[in-house]
Amino acid sequence: QPFTNCVIGSILFCLSLNFKQMALYYAPAVFAYLLGRSSAGSTSIIHRKFLVRFFTLGITVMLSFLALWLPFALYRSEGDTPFGSILHIIERLF
Repeated sequence: QPFTNCVIGSILFCLSLNFKQMALYYAPAVFAYLLGRSSAGSTSIIHRKFLVRFFTLGITVMLSFLALWLPFALYRSEGDTPFGSILHIIERLF
């Protein structure tokens, strides 16, 4: 299944983004590639096959980030909000 490889690739890319932020440099190229693979075989942008593939990738990325960041929101410092805890980590990263 060629598109299954794109889904696995998007999960692995999400993992690399969260491991090293240097992956942000080539994130636009990966996004363009996956968008192109999503539209392969579709005749228009609102074609059902494209929409299913596009939303599959979107849900995959959201669930990957949720799985990686949820522990930081759940197991936070005393008196800190979940959003505040994640914001603190992002401020320290960048």
